[in-house]
Amino acid sequence: MRLCELKVKNFCCIGKQGLTVRIDEIVVLIGSNNVGKSTVLKAYEAFASSGDPLSIDYYHNYDDKTPIEIIGTF
Repeated sequence: MRLCELKVKNFCCIGKQGLTVRIDEIVVLIGSNNVGKSTVLKAYEAFASSGDPLSIDYYHNYDDKTPIEIIGTF
């Protein structure tokens, strides 16, 4: 099985609108400083961590009332 797509919402700097990253043979994250490149990698780590609890620091705007959503499509 291979991960094809990662959808992220309410995680660090990614808010309710969410972000979808399609994963092909090569994935390159390019962008200016502070646009969320490292956040995408942290989201993948959280997804792959077998459901370990996340601290309040990972919630968008530190709002733990809105759940974090990280969905992987294989």
